[in-house]
Amino acid sequence: MRCAKRTTHPTIDIPSAAIVPVTTNLDLNPSTLLVAGFQALSDPLRLQVLDLLRDRECCVCDLCEILNVNQSKLSFHLKSLKDAHLVQTRQSGRWIYYRLNLPQFIALEACLRDFQQIGPIAPTRECGEPD
Repeated sequence: MRCAKRTTHPTIDIPSAAIVPVTTNLDLNPSTLLVAGFQALSDPLRLQVLDLLRDRECCVCDLCEILNVNQSKLSFHLKSLKDAHLVQTRQSGRWIYYRLNLPQFIALEACLRDFQQIGPIAPTRECGEPD
């Protein structure tokens, strides 16, 4: 089920260029964003939210209903995802819609891909042995 219940407030298709970039209090240097991104991915509920956002944006009320969590708990987790730049938001009236921020996922994937290029790891000398 992917944000199926939208009877009370229909989605309006808005070009991605209309999405306002995420702004946070986090330092915006790449290593800080990578750390925040990986930390945000460490929670099972946040992973469920991201899975629901894979192919469409969702309203907070839909996410609460689908995940069977209260809005306070979900808001805490959505803030973590937003601060990590994993999701973007747009407001339509009183509704806030969330969608994936794909460039951040690409950056996280590139970071992990760098580890594939590491060759065999040489064993270290035992502690106390001379160099």
